[in-house]
Amino acid sequence: MRIKTIRNKTARERKARGGFSVTSLAELSNIERITGRIDAELERLGCGMKERALIDVVIDEICSNVAFYAYGGGSGPVTVRFMTEEGGRRVRLTFEDLGVPFDPLKNEEPDITLPAAKRRLGGLGIFIVKKTMTEVRYERRNGRNILTVIKDIAPAPGNKPEGAAKMPKGGPLGSLKEK
Repeated sequence: MRIKTIRNKTARERKARGGFSVTSLAELSNIERITGRIDAELERLGCGMKERALIDVVIDEICSNVAFYAYGGGSGPVTVRFMTEEGGRRVRLTFEDLGVPFDPLKNEEPDITLPAAKRRLGGLGIFIVKKTMTEVRYERRNGRNILTVIKDIAPAPGNKPEGAAKMPKGGPLGSLKEK
């Protein structure tokens, strides 16, 4: 486990039971590293490329919004917690910041039937997050914005999560069939 100080614009990573967390300054330059760490774990779980790409877009969108808006032009930390559930078939990402209170789920959804030039600015990113994730929740607790996204994932064709048990020939009840 490497621990570096936020003051040096690097990150701090901690292992958590069933997952890990990464804390860094909410800056665009740190998004690639956060995404890379989560991608590595998703790949280890056997997550397909399409689902990894969707999750990458979500990480980019949420971390970008924190970087641009949470600290009113200043800088502050963002923590991304990664957890798996349902035997690795469900991923939970929790984004926490100490910025101004903001519930992105209360924003009016953009009218995607309009041409881009006629749409009001803002809201498209969280719209994409809500449409691509299984569940999205927001809460404000102890001076923190906490946005949780959950995505059900399936293994890529031909992939099994690391350490997954092999299915007996004939399915899960194959060994119980009469001969």
